[in-house]
Amino acid sequence: MEIVNGMMQDPAANAVVFRKVASTIATSVYEQVIWAINALGVSHLWKTTTNPYKCTYRPTGQVILFRGLDDPEKITSIKSPNGHIAWVWLEEAYEVKSAQQFEKVNLSIRGILPKPLFYQMTFTFNPYSDKTWLKSRYFDRVDPKTGISDDGRIMAITRNFDCNEFLDEDFLAEMDMIR
Repeated sequence: MEIVNGMMQDPAANAVVFRKVASTIATSVYEQVIWAINALGVSHLWKTTTNPYKCTYRPTGQVILFRGLDDPEKITSIKSPNGHIAWVWLEEAYEVKSAQQFEKVNLSIRGILPKPLFYQMTFTFNPYSDKTWLKSRYFDRVDPKTGISDDGRIMAITRNFDCNEFLDEDFLAEMDMIR
């Protein structure tokens, strides 16, 4: 919702959403963005396509692009037709097995953004191990109380099922039992 709402407020901002495997885009992040557009009540302002997966904000031509990381060469120098890529969302970030694999994404989304835009990379994932590169690169660099790094460039927020408004009581009871 943040990406959709933010783009509608800033006509220079665009977004790209990544999944490790392109074939998982249709039933995950693409559907989530369409859900957000509908939940915000602005579906009449957006055009959505599946070949390629893209959501276009009709008033300005801004886009949310969707890409798989199956072929890293196909993600270099991603551009938007109007404005700049300001948001990057990497869903199931733990599937990217190394910081080196991530660097291909990180270095492909660069340029000078007009103020007040800034690059915002969002990683969403269910952690499976404390040995993942994400922990050492991001979570180990932040103050455990604030979740903010010393230089203010990283905000690492940890959430669990307790704060997920989309879970029913049966699932929450099951998670409590497992805990």
